[in-house]
Amino acid sequence: MTVHITHTIRMLAPIVALVMAISGCDLFLREGYTEIESVEVQVGKERPAFVQVHVVALMGDTTCGAKLLSPSQERKGNIIRITVRARERAGAICYAAAVPFEITVPLQGRFVPGVYRVIVNSRANSLEKEFEVTP
Repeated sequence: MTVHITHTIRMLAPIVALVMAISGCDLFLREGYTEIESVEVQVGKERPAFVQVHVVALMGDTTCGAKLLSPSQERKGNIIRITVRARERAGAICYAAAVPFEITVPLQGRFVPGVYRVIVNSRANSLEKEFEVTP
């Protein structure tokens, strides 16, 4: 009887895996940092200033299930860290190379005159940009 159950499980495993992958089950997804291509900072004219960061990054092919996750941000003094991550299917075979995408992140809070630094993805593939809010 044990042999019969093992044989049935072996036969059903590929079917279950296929159904889970097609249905978008998170079991076969992986998350990671995106590769940052460029960072531009836009400072509003009002004081204290409203600031937004325009990021161009690379993400896996969306036809293979790649999806941009909501960016997060953290501010400590004059340093702002933004994290941009994506989720994609693990082991997916895609024909297209990484796809560039653009995202604009409005920074939380207002900025008084001073010099600030924004760091996007504080890992090996990060980019930093210094900006100034003038009086």
